[in-house]
Amino acid sequence: MKYVTHARIIEELVGNIVLAFEKTYGKTIPIPIPVIDIAERIFHLKVDLEVLKEKSGLTSGIVIPEKRWIILNKQMEEGRINFTAAHELGHLLIDSITLGLKYNQEFLTYPLASRNQPFERY
Repeated sequence: MKYVTHARIIEELVGNIVLAFEKTYGKTIPIPIPVIDIAERIFHLKVDLEVLKEKSGLTSGIVIPEKRWIILNKQMEEGRINFTAAHELGHLLIDSITLGLKYNQEFLTYPLASRNQPFERY
């Protein structure tokens, strides 16, 4: 029996995101990577910038998978906002794979959702 490692699944997922970005934008991914654009345009997520505070201090970001919503703390500098967006998007994608969360399964199909095809290289 052949097993697929989590690292291989993530590598494939990232490759698919790169291909979906190139198809959507008609160009290669620039540096810095526009994570919020990828979340909104490729995965059809809602991304908002708000002031996030907790009793223990500032919160960088929150993800609400069932609402397809990422909230980022607008009090952070731009680079930190982009990093946090990638971190929260990673939770949605990786948890979908590793934990098999029912409400996250649809995230694996979104780069090709307009074609109604499963998430795979194209």
